[in-house]
Amino acid sequence: MRAFYIIDIALFLILTLSVLIAYYNKKQRFQREGILFIYRTQLGVKYMDKFSNKYSKILNPLQYLIVFVSYLLMIGIIITILVTVVFMLRLPSDSPISHVLPIAPVIPYFPELFGLNSFFPPFYFIYFIIAIAVIAISHEFAHGIFMRLNKIRIKSTGLAFLGPFIGAFVEQDDKQLNKAKVFPQLSILGAGVFTNTILAIIFGILYFLLISFCSSRG
Repeated sequence: MRAFYIIDIALFLILTLSVLIAYYNKKQRFQREGILFIYRTQLGVKYMDKFSNKYSKILNPLQYLIVFVSYLLMIGIIITILVTVVFMLRLPSDSPISHVLPIAPVIPYFPELFGLNSFFPPFYFIYFIIAIAVIAISHEFAHGIFMRLNKIRIKSTGLAFLGPFIGAFVEQDDKQLNKAKVFPQLSILGAGVFTNTILAIIFGILYFLLISFCSSRG
């Protein structure tokens, strides 16, 4: 396990160094927006356009499900927050979890950083990178696909950097989006989280099948 920690921290340092080298080698391609450094490209734009045209007969009616699920998720998260707040307020002061933060950022080693080791499994840097790659790419591509479905121009795609932490984005033409009707706007905004929800269900099923298989073998 100690060797894994060393490899994980080494990966963190390598990625940090890679980001710094990329920044200094192509400094003119980066733009600073607030605390983020943005690297814009056209990567994936043609694919989004092609995908939205090819599967428009499926994607058009799917927008209704996206908007419906998005509203359900918003209601669900509001209820979850309220229930969590009430639960934390009712905890006795001597409860072993009374000191636990109700909200913590999901960053590498967050269980160790916030004293949540007994509540969450280890969250290594390599886990973080894989999760971000799966979540961010699928999320942003979904936004882009539904932008093109609704004839909203995509200005750029790219990466956002906050130190060694990486995110992805798809930049739309704001003027066209603002002129669009409310329903297309809602479907575009909800497409990302809808896709992540579908992926969460798929991976949840795969996890359940894997655990069931391992249990049967044991």
